[in-house]
Amino acid sequence: HPARPTPRRPQIDEHQTFGVDCVGELGVACLDQPWQVRLALGALRRTGGGDRDPVLRSTRRTHGHVVPHELNPTDRTTSRAGPIVLSSADTFGPAREQTGAMAYVLRPGRRIQREVRRIATERLDGAIGRLDQVMTDPGADIETLVHEVRKRCKASRGLARLVKPALGDGFASFDRTVRDAANQLSTLRDAQAMVGAFDSLLAARPHDDILRTVRHHQAMLSTGATQAAVAADDDRISAARALLVEAREASQRWEIPRGFDTIEAGIVATYRQGRTSLHKAHADPTDHRLHEWRKAAKYLWYQMQLVHDAAPSVLGPLVDQLDLLAEALGDDHDLAVLVELLDDHPDIYGTPTEVEHVRTIARDRQQSLRDSALRSGATIYAEPGHAFVHRVASYWHLTVDVGPESDRTIEPAVSPRSLVERERKFLIEVVPDDLDRSDAVALRQGYLA
Repeated sequence: HPARPTPRRPQIDEHQTFGVDCVGELGVACLDQPWQVRLALGALRRTGGGDRDPVLRSTRRTHGHVVPHELNPTDRTTSRAGPIVLSSADTFGPAREQTGAMAYVLRPGRRIQREVRRIATERLDGAIGRLDQVMTDPGADIETLVHEVRKRCKASRGLARLVKPALGDGFASFDRTVRDAANQLSTLRDAQAMVGAFDSLLAARPHDDILRTVRHHQAMLSTGATQAAVAADDDRISAARALLVEAREASQRWEIPRGFDTIEAGIVATYRQGRTSLHKAHADPTDHRLHEWRKAAKYLWYQMQLVHDAAPSVLGPLVDQLDLLAEALGDDHDLAVLVELLDDHPDIYGTPTEVEHVRTIARDRQQSLRDSALRSGATIYAEPGHAFVHRVASYWHLTVDVGPESDRTIEPAVSPRSLVERERKFLIEVVPDDLDRSDAVALRQGYLA
């Protein structure tokens, strides 16, 4: 590979073929020089594994080290050539185990288009698989599965918003398809959410018999909605599945430019939408305005999960705070829907006195949730949009250029019980009782002088 002049700032060439990655017993090592790559390739060819070894991958060169384009976690076996080398930048590693919120992340240093398509496939395949389980497993927990499907629909829409500047007209089509799929299941989910809203109120008022009675009426309605969802003549689940398959196929045609610019534009748009919604909700906290803010906060939560690996020490706590904010706003929205149902269909839930009693409790709880959410949101959205996204982009470029944050705790250079530390901690405790404490001896910042 011809020598290149050092750029003024570290840059990445997304498609420049440079060498190979091999996983060996020695773990991580660098391949910074062309001659190192040639030696590694030669060693593999001499052992006959050069063409067959499953861990060979085309790589690209970054500023100062080699980064793999892709490593399949199932390929991480010892190379036939023995303990050779692995790119130091592979500490980004393959995608995490597919459990928990952080399983779906954009890996810094990888091609954005490939990463986005991969995550879209994983999210939508997960939703499709759960719908298949609803249709084929008589003993399935339908409420939980439907809830998981709808969460994955929202996450897929958040991913599309992240790359919206690159999708053009394709964004509206994809977003509409996934939204329609989720809406096919909305009746079932809303009925179960109302039971959850009653349960949250009962948690604070466990001895409220009126509240418990009204909750029983809602539970009967929810059971009926569940039975209708799996009835032979109800095609909502199959319709939702067909729409999600269509969306998955569309996501694999997305064309995403190289670099972080598209992601940056998507984040700033979502952040500004949330910040504007926060200001509107603070000025006039109506149910509709709080719901609009909730949607924006939820999308930002999904997007911060996607870029989490750029700076886990900073973005991890932000993800947690956004999660709590979205949960509070989600509980507020469920209570708003509950109050609307009480107003529109009071006869279903009991006497006018019982309905008004529950309505008052729900509104009081909403006020508490909103006070907490508005204060938390003021911190999360304290920065202007351009400052927030510039900070996130800086984390991303830093991770690509110099590597990810270490998961290991930094070890102290000296023993924590060094002489100085022992003096600072124990000197006063071991002062003899017969010590001459005349004016010539004084305690200064914990030391005898």
